[in-house]
Formats: sequence, structure tokens, C-alpha cells
Amino acid sequence: MLARAGKKVCVIEKQAILGGLASTVSRNGLTFDVGPHALPTRNEDLIKLIYELCDDDIIKVPRSTSIYHSKSYFKQPLDLKNVINNIDYGTGLKILFELLLLAISRPFSQTNFDDSFESLTKRKMGKTIYELFFGPYTHKVWGRNPTEISHRLASQRLAKTSLKDLIKIFFGKESEDHDLHFKDFFYHKQGIGKIYDNMAEAVKAEGGEIFLNSQIIEIKRNESRITSIELDIDGRSHKLESSFVLSTIPLTDLIRSITPRFESKLYKIEKKLSYRSLVFLFLQVSKDWARDDQWIYFLDKKVPFNRVSSQRQMSNHMISGNGTILCIEFSCDEGDNVWNQDKNYFYNLCIPELVDAGLIEESDVIDYFLLKRNNVYPVYSIGYLHELRQVFEYLKKIDNLVSYGRQGFYNNDTNMSRCYEIACKASSYVMKNPQGTSIWYEQLFKSCGY
Repeated sequence: MLARAGKKVCVIEKQAILGGLASTVSRNGLTFDVGPHALPTRNEDLIKLIYELCDDDIIKVPRSTSIYHSKSYFKQPLDLKNVINNIDYGTGLKILFELLLLAISRPFSQTNFDDSFESLTKRKMGKTIYELFFGPYTHKVWGRNPTEISHRLASQRLAKTSLKDLIKIFFGKESEDHDLHFKDFFYHKQGIGKIYDNMAEAVKAEGGEIFLNSQIIEIKRNESRITSIELDIDGRSHKLESSFVLSTIPLTDLIRSITPRFESKLYKIEKKLSYRSLVFLFLQVSKDWARDDQWIYFLDKKVPFNRVSSQRQMSNHMISGNGTILCIEFSCDEGDNVWNQDKNYFYNLCIPELVDAGLIEESDVIDYFLLKRNNVYPVYSIGYLHELRQVFEYLKKIDNLVSYGRQGFYNNDTNMSRCYEIACKASSYVMKNPQGTSIWYEQLFKSCGY
């Protein structure tokens, strides 16, 4: 949008490829996504844009996702009838009884829950569903007890898996069609990262520049404006003058990169904000798995990984022969014991679980390799919103800096389509309001329910 409006655009990317956490990588002649990521949207402007950029390479793919738990597969989003049919009779009755009590008591109940994920989830879904599905998985993904995680994470996730929807599905009716539970999605037949490659070509065609392998050394400011950005590009120093900066880098990295430094109070506040990291193990296997799912979530706490996805189920244009690339995701904190392990460690952890789930045999594995990504998911510790608002009070003082996106706005309630939409709004805001960002942040806080 900015390039087409005649603005001189410079894109700074830390990695060697575009797309960030939704990139497409190549190795040994294979092409596959980190993730992989889908683009679910009904936004006509966004749909028009991706077809304009990619034309016939855009395909629409039916979504299929499952949960694997206690040696059974469950539908995702949760289907109450499917849950009851896959668990023992006593547990099924317990779930039904708890949901019935919730349905009866909800109109008369007071919102007197504490500020934790566990408390709100039990109030919305019942103790048994929480302990079967939401509690163990949340503990594994975030590496923290759900009593230490803000209820806002539950509010964002459970708005899409409501008690009302569970009951409607149980009686054979359609649930409300929330974005998180999309039925199909748009995808580039050669990988989601190809959309970004085409965007980059469009930017360059308008006179813009793309800087890859670029590490930000310093973001210089005067009292109220960013004046320049100093980069390290493949070991060489490079300076960019800036009239306006749109940032999606982790909020904490942004704060630490700006000079002169803010008052010391800010750095004590931002240290309370943290991100969860991911390790991706990729398995090249000779046989496709016998499921239609693109993604399978593993909820058991004893299973060391969170999710497995298959590239062939995203697009069969990317995989030749009969095999596929499986992506296995492990949550960790950057620098901890899990983060520091090598590919053999993760391979030995996951193979028994994948075989036990009936997805592969170890003899199917041709090769395996590892990627690590830090600062993936903002951690919603109890009280985080207070710190977040204080951080943005400082950023509001800079008239030509907009921070947004999952990492840049510290917001997990987003997918690719929402990221695109917010990016378009940010670009539009910049063109209409070249001086001042206070209104932008207030609008963004309001749209996120903050």
C-alpha cells in the first residue's frame, strides 16, 4: 500500500528469507513451510490482493485438524458428541453433568473468578474438559502452571470454543463460524512464504528496497521522532534515514534498540514481558500419513511436542512422490535446556510418540533437520496488561513509530489474515496521520479488547 502510494519503502528482515514465522524454506531440493501457516479470510480486499499478487498459484484448501489424546483422535474444534464417544462412560457422564450445571447456573452466576487461565476455563468449560484438554496442553505450550497465566488467553481462545457451540454441535447444529475454526483457507501452492516473495517483488517494482540478513544495531531518536536506523547486513554497517517506522519486531527488542535510552523505569517494566520460543523438527518421510489433517495437536503432557503438521496436506504441488515433510513443534524458552539440544535429541523424543499414534514407522524416515525460532508467542503472565500499557505510554511519545503484529503488539489473538488486515490499517494510518501515533495505539488496544 505504501509503495503504491508513492512512498519510498525499505523492508528490513532479520532472516535470509521473507515471511518471519510464516516463511517457506528450501533444503536439499525440498520446499516446506515453517509452521505451516494458512490464510483464512473473508476480507474481500485481502482476497483481491493475494490473487493480484499470485494469480493462479493461490488455491483454496479445506481445513482438517485433530487432537490426539489418550490414544484417541478428537475433532478440532471440540465436538461434544465426538468427545463423549471417545472417552469412557463415566467420564462422559461427568462432562455432561458439569456442562448442564454450567448452562443452568450461568445466568445467575457472578464473574468472581480470579485472574487465571485455569479459573476462567473451568467456569466456561467445566473441570473435566479443562483437565482433559485445556490444562495439560496450556502447561506444556507455555511452560507455566495455568494458574500463573492470565485469563485473557482463555478469553481469546475460548471465545471460539464456547459452551454454546459445544451444545449446538452435540445436537447436530452448526456452531458459530469463528475465524480460529475456519472451514477452509487460502494458500500458495508452492508454500505460504511465496506470497511474501511476490509482495517483495511488487515493492521493488515501485522503487522500494528489501534488506535481508539484516540485524538492527540501533534505532536513533530525538525527543519525539525516530531519525535513523543502523543495520548490520552480512557484517557490514548500513544506515537508513527514516521518516516513519512500522515495526513488527518483538516489543522488548524494540525498546532495547532505541537510543538515547528511555528512563530506567521502562526497562524494569519491559523485563516482565517475555516470549515463548519454538524448536521445529522436520522429518522427510517416504510415505504420506493416512489422515486428511493438516495439523494434529498432542495434548498429553507426557508427549514432549505440541503439534505435528504435514506439508502434503497443505499443497501436493510441493511434494513429489508418495512422501511428505512432517513438522513437529516443541515449546521452550530461548537458552533453556530444551532450546540447546541438537536434532538427535528431538528425533529420539518424537519417534516413539509418532509411531504410537499410528502416523509413521521409523523406517519411513529419510532425513531430519532442525530449525529454531525465538520470541514466537507473547507470554500472558497475570498482570501483564498493566506492564504492556505502561510500555506503550512511552512509545506514544514517538510520533513516527508504529509497533504492531503478534510480537510487536504483544498479542496472541491473531492469525495471518488478521496480521494482514492490521498491517493495512497501519499503512493507511501512516498515510493519513503522518504526525502522531497516540490514536493508533488506543484504537489497537480497543480492537484487541484491552
